[in-house]
Amino acid sequence: MGNRTQPAGSRAAGAAPVPQKGGTALRRAADPPRPGQRRGAQLHPAAWWLWSLSLGTAATRTTNPLLLTVLITVSAYVVATRRPDTPWSRSYGAFVKLALAVLLIRLLFATVLGSPIPGTHT
Repeated sequence: MGNRTQPAGSRAAGAAPVPQKGGTALRRAADPPRPGQRRGAQLHPAAWWLWSLSLGTAATRTTNPLLLTVLITVSAYVVATRRPDTPWSRSYGAFVKLALAVLLIRLLFATVLGSPIPGTHT
């Protein structure tokens, strides 16, 4: 077994060499992720469900547009940064499209059929 060396300037000054096994470098926990690689461990599906139900509950309890915008922004950011690289993790976009379609249909019905003003009785 030969001693493998790294080219000069390939590691930080004072850093210990990365051990190698079978031609591939073993990664240390402190190493930053490579481009295209997700950070951190995958979240448990129950954590995703609990988080999404909590956001949904918060969204149904308010009509404040600023708070609703913050909830949507936080949801999009967390999903974009924490989702795993699996086929079903791309479903967030489908649900956003479904939500927009529901909002447009509701707006269309309210415009065509009229929307009663809350608090008025005829």
